[in-house]
Amino acid sequence: MPEAADALCSTGQVKDYLKITGATWDALIGELIDGVTDRIQSDTKRKFKQATYTNEDYNGNGTRILILKNYPIISVASLYDDVNRDFGASTLIAAADYIVWKDEGEIELVEEKFTTGVGNVRITYDAGFAVIPQDLRDACREEAAGIFERSKQGKAALGLDSASDEGGSESYVALQDGFLPQTLQVLKRYRRLTIG
Repeated sequence: MPEAADALCSTGQVKDYLKITGATWDALIGELIDGVTDRIQSDTKRKFKQATYTNEDYNGNGTRILILKNYPIISVASLYDDVNRDFGASTLIAAADYIVWKDEGEIELVEEKFTTGVGNVRITYDAGFAVIPQDLRDACREEAAGIFERSKQGKAALGLDSASDEGGSESYVALQDGFLPQTLQVLKRYRRLTIG
């Protein structure tokens, strides 16, 4: 099974890194990549592959700035502010009335402020990287390769480590060692700013 569409690296890249030929381990490596990608996206609170985000709702906060969940922003198809949550044509904000700060992942209204409300701001936009930055790709590759190597050294696959209880029976628990130090340095640069 190949890695998922949002994977931060490819099975081939991990195999090259590990100097593996043949397809024997492809399914396992694909699963490891998916698991690492999920952990990285959870840690950074954002997704990285270019995608369209349709009808994402946000709470209006009474300021001019809206911080989006995913970035860099490529384009904005529509932006609404409607406390009634009908999102009709009269609540569509014209593109000339806001600035898109692409790399920061922010929308800034030029003159008005977003209405304070719950789920009253709706946006459809494209965001993410067409090509994953090399440092992120390398971090994913090294994390997946590390888990694979640990599994080949007698530890269970998919980031599990064995432990024995008092009766001597063996069970498996998730590894608690987290990310590699070099991965943590990379992730610091990509963590989404959250407010509150």
